[in-house]
Amino acid sequence: MTHKLLALSIIALFLFSCRGMQIEKKPEELLLPEKEKLSPEVQQEKSMEVFEEILELTLEEDRQAQVPKMEIAYKRIISEYPDSVLAGESYLRLIMINLNDYAPPKIQEAEEIYQEFLRKYPNSSLRLTIEDTIARFYYKNYLWQKLFEFCTPQVREFVKSGRLNSPFFLFLFSEANFNLGDLIEAEKGFKIIRELFPSSTEAIIANDRLKEIKIKKR
Repeated sequence: MTHKLLALSIIALFLFSCRGMQIEKKPEELLLPEKEKLSPEVQQEKSMEVFEEILELTLEEDRQAQVPKMEIAYKRIISEYPDSVLAGESYLRLIMINLNDYAPPKIQEAEEIYQEFLRKYPNSSLRLTIEDTIARFYYKNYLWQKLFEFCTPQVREFVKSGRLNSPFFLFLFSEANFNLGDLIEAEKGFKIIRELFPSSTEAIIANDRLKEIKIKKR
């Protein structure tokens, strides 16, 4: 019994001693200080340096060979210098690369980049340019369902506010409806364009479409 009590006492003393011991951490386990955020001015300066590198890549004869490098550089600007003016521009350039420099085009990637741009910069002045780029791509490639879905928010806003600064998105929305077989909605859109923007290129095409719709309805 005495031996058992002695053994238990030694074990208890050992456990008590371990609780007070401090285990030394490895260097890689130590908490690193948070990286200091660069000011917008410094971000702008450094993003310009990266942008100049990209410009040099565009001067190379074999553009296709430079595209992956350009993508990496644009993503670097977005990641490291998000408060620079060129961050938004980099989103636009990445979307254009995915739609124009790959065969077949990387449509899903371009759409994901656009959605990320919206989350980060919903009020950016570049938003309209990016949306114009994507909408034109859908239109030129006869992606009518995608075009319809893409232009729907702009048309809903017009219906809600009654304000239409340009016929562009309503025209594309109407073209999508026309090619998807919804002649009633297409006719409504084309008539609005003809009434509100009679001198526009869109109105000229709208008149032709209205004639086609009239024939189809017979």
